[in-house]
Amino acid sequence: MKQNVQLTRGLAIFCVLYSLVFLFKIPRLLLDSQSISFYVTSIFYMILFVLGLYIFRDDFRQQLAWMKQNVLKSIFILIIGYLFYMIVELIGGLLYSWLSDAFNSSDIILQNDSNIMNAIKILPPVFAFFIMSLAGPAVEEMFYRRFLISTLIKYIPPWLSILLSSLLFAVLHVSSFQASEFFNVLPHFFMGIAMGIIYYKTNNLIYPILIHVFNNFSALLPQFL
Repeated sequence: MKQNVQLTRGLAIFCVLYSLVFLFKIPRLLLDSQSISFYVTSIFYMILFVLGLYIFRDDFRQQLAWMKQNVLKSIFILIIGYLFYMIVELIGGLLYSWLSDAFNSSDIILQNDSNIMNAIKILPPVFAFFIMSLAGPAVEEMFYRRFLISTLIKYIPPWLSILLSSLLFAVLHVSSFQASEFFNVLPHFFMGIAMGIIYYKTNNLIYPILIHVFNNFSALLPQFL
């Protein structure tokens, strides 16, 4: 009973911290210096990463144990999951290209991507790479997939839970209310749908985490070489 109360409190802290820092972007609003904002945000990513690993430790233990007992099946699921993600992401990319061309916004860079490039220049390389390619993706999967989908699915159908969590995941990457920003996060929305479906079908958070980590790792690695 005491452990359940502690876990509930930990989950509440995890959700409140994530919402304040990343959904409402409080550090960016309060801090004038972009450099300090990057450091503060990165520190919160580390805190949430460690806190999430603690809160969901029993889930991870069970999921890892199953994967160790079913290595070949786990590899197969991971490969199929990644291919599925690539197909869904391709659809999102094509839709984004069509809309951005239709509204003449194809040359506008997503502000979130600009912030990432600036953070890479400001933060220590190893620290930045760890946050952006491992801690960040893991925290996002814990929040949007493990917490949000698992909570919403108790009250609404699974497809709507995945849709809403994906929409919120996309909104996370919006920095302004310009039309170009919403077009540019379409791939993120479709990524959220893919990760949500993979999580729901496998009931294993490790699969979407690994795919998300690999996606960020492969995209960011050239920036650090």
